[in-house]
Amino acid sequence: QDYDAVIHLAGIAHNSYTSSHKEKDMLDLINVQYPINLYKASLNSNITQFLYISTIKVNGEYSESVHFQENSPLDENNRNSYVKSKINVEKQLTIESQKNDNKLLSIIRPPLVYGENIKGNLETLINIINKGYRLPVKGFKNERSMISVYNLIDFIIHILNSDITGVVKSCCKDIDISTAELVSTLSQLMNKKDPSFYFPVIILKFLAFISLKSVTLNKLEKPLKVNDAASRIMFKWEPKITFAEGIKNTINSSMRSS
Repeated sequence: QDYDAVIHLAGIAHNSYTSSHKEKDMLDLINVQYPINLYKASLNSNITQFLYISTIKVNGEYSESVHFQENSPLDENNRNSYVKSKINVEKQLTIESQKNDNKLLSIIRPPLVYGENIKGNLETLINIINKGYRLPVKGFKNERSMISVYNLIDFIIHILNSDITGVVKSCCKDIDISTAELVSTLSQLMNKKDPSFYFPVIILKFLAFISLKSVTLNKLEKPLKVNDAASRIMFKWEPKITFAEGIKNTINSSMRSS
């Protein structure tokens, strides 16, 4: 009774391609049914705002020539189990909200989030640089949007403090950066020699294909960019923390835990 907002972040995040029925059932229960049930319960309480943290990947794994924005269509053909669960939730939450006069619901689609206690590819990249391994990313000109957890929290606060109602879908970022630039920046801040070197991308793609690592290579080589101009205007928001500050905290946290 003493709460007026729900921010939903819980879910299974690093189980991208489930195979067994047990895994699929667990993913559906935690990533889909739980947030839907929580939203329905919120409708019958004093809660006035329900913020669901989705992912920009509901619009696609890669942005190619068009940057994803608030009104970009959902990627219904996505085969990633985690992303499919997010798409399913977004659709069901929107339907439930429309049944109830568009009450409560706000959906945020962040790109890669960095900060303390991160998991996934960025943590792996930091560990690789720390160990001094070489990386053939010099020719990667792609750009991918990122946002620090500190700026994401600030963005959430702006949404909570806004007077905007109805079903609101938003996205946010604090930088667009290529893999080559990211590796160079990380190595500088870690006082390590830049491990980047040039290797023909077409050969890397062939090697990744025959070793069944195409998905991993695509995450490093293909673009995933966000255009968050409308969200910034709507919620009168600009990132407070610079990329340098946020990524330093990320590195320090990763080094402490390794």
